[in-house]
Amino acid sequence: MVDVDKVRQIAYDIHLYFGSGFLEKVYENSLVNRLKKSGFEVEQQSSLCAKK
Repeated sequence: MVDVDKVRQIAYDIHLYFGSGFLEKVYENSLVNRLKKSGFEVEQQSSLCAKK
């Protein structure tokens, strides 16, 4: 399975598990946790520098 498909499947599984109605942070923390357990390197809420 390609990495993109793995990420998509993990996100979908989280959606099925929690459903709707939680704060975005709940889904974000769950996604980060599951991605790390699956071997992905993940940074949560990292800042980006935008140039003109």
